[in-house]
Amino acid sequence: MTIQTPREDIGNQTNKCFHMEMIVSSTMSSGISEGTGEQSIGKTFDGDYGVPYYTNTWFEPDFENPTDKNPMKASEFLSKLDLSKVLRIIGERYGDKDWHFRYPPDAMVKALVFKYIKGLRWDEHLVRYLEKHPEDARLLGYREVDGEVKIPSQQTFSYFIIRRMMTEGLYDIFDGLVIEIRNGLFELGYKLGKTISIDSTPLASVRNDPDGKFNPHYGIRGYKIHGVIDSDFYLPLAFNVTTATDGDSPHYLPLLDRIHMLGVEFEKVLADGAYASLENFAVVNWHYKARTVFKLRKDARIREEGTSKGIKKEYNKLWRESGFEPEARFDYMLSFLMFHGRDDVIGSYFHNKHLNEWTDTPDGMKAEYNKRAGIEAFHGHLKQQMNLETFLDKRGMNRAEMHVLMTYISLLCVALCRIQHGVTDGLVNVKCLV
Repeated sequence: MTIQTPREDIGNQTNKCFHMEMIVSSTMSSGISEGTGEQSIGKTFDGDYGVPYYTNTWFEPDFENPTDKNPMKASEFLSKLDLSKVLRIIGERYGDKDWHFRYPPDAMVKALVFKYIKGLRWDEHLVRYLEKHPEDARLLGYREVDGEVKIPSQQTFSYFIIRRMMTEGLYDIFDGLVIEIRNGLFELGYKLGKTISIDSTPLASVRNDPDGKFNPHYGIRGYKIHGVIDSDFYLPLAFNVTTATDGDSPHYLPLLDRIHMLGVEFEKVLADGAYASLENFAVVNWHYKARTVFKLRKDARIREEGTSKGIKKEYNKLWRESGFEPEARFDYMLSFLMFHGRDDVIGSYFHNKHLNEWTDTPDGMKAEYNKRAGIEAFHGHLKQQMNLETFLDKRGMNRAEMHVLMTYISLLCVALCRIQHGVTDGLVNVKCLV
């Protein structure tokens, strides 16, 4: 199956790779859904991008959504989560030995999500908690043998993350969750990623971490998370972890490419002025046919090369190229310039349009841009409710990335469980899970 993209350089993007099989297995399964016994009720296709939506019925009629006023045990909540499609891709990491499946893969993932929700800092804390509360372990999916729930050791949990899953396997789970959430919201009449926000946030490293770099702007040594979230549901869709000194703008297009390849069709992208490069203007507005909403600099001015006169001037410079038409329409000139790599001209054109919007309707643009504040609130939620920063206790970029992955996976699992039961409000609320 080929996933089409408007971006010709998609193969060279710096973001993480993922299995195309995951998209096929997560969105093209037919017949009976694993673990639910429910049958697919049809499919529809998402535009021309080649990633189909498949709809399923899996709602439990007696599901009561936990809220701050009506909390639920975290283990009970996770027992209602179906991860069968998401985890199908990680089977290759288990091999064909029966003893590899001593502990069910979904139970291992749910237990680690449980650890993050409950604020249990280390794996040994998780093990001690489950040993003290075997009913929670049973709800998470661990089996009973001779009347006793078999709980993994601290070493088993560490091996599962570091050796069996590794960073690539965790990305597979993350991507699979995004796809399943996309499909679930579609069934409920919503579109994932219609409006998205992009921003970065610092992540302080542990002391003496050789990979952590000092950023004088934030006043911390560590890393930076460049992330994309759905601005309506506050769901993470893609991210990169870099050193704290990395710039923001170079990660803008790779992140958009990634969510596009997961079948997320965005219509509007909100970002601050640090991302407002001419290339970003050109690619989002022209290639992706989406709308950029940037907060432009106060000294921003109309760019001459982006005016009608300037575009015609730049177009005429290509008169020797095949396909040049002396009396071409304006849209043909834009297309011709883009084909010949003149992102600067096309970006200037959309920059000018955007500047005019801010000039003509400043109140409307400000209200639209202010929705971007949601990603800052989301990053605050990660640090305050999910202990993103305080629980990073290992050195090295790879361990920091795995920690961020598990934090995001935990939130996506909580959101998917709600969506699987027809709930769309407060998808990432974990305060009510006790």
